[in-house]
Amino acid sequence: MTSPPPAGKGDLFDNVTLQGDVAPTESALLLVSVNVVEALQEFWQMKQSRGLDLKNGALVVYESQPAASPPYVCYVTLPGGSCFGSFQVRM
Repeated sequence: MTSPPPAGKGDLFDNVTLQGDVAPTESALLLVSVNVVEALQEFWQMKQSRGLDLKNGALVVYESQPAASPPYVCYVTLPGGSCFGSFQVRM
């Protein structure tokens, strides 16, 4: 079983939260919660700091559609214009 890099090294694993009991065995189930939008923002900022020319900057745009009840929908637009959406049907 491989471990994520140590926290504080400026990588995408800095904000990983482990859920539940994690045993140090090969058969252990590891549940990881990652803020995907934050991870994408850090990734694009890192790319820009390393010299990648991003005409519109490294901003990742997160838009949530207003809804009083499920499904809850959000859209994420990446530098360069790529877009994806996600939805949640329960709280």
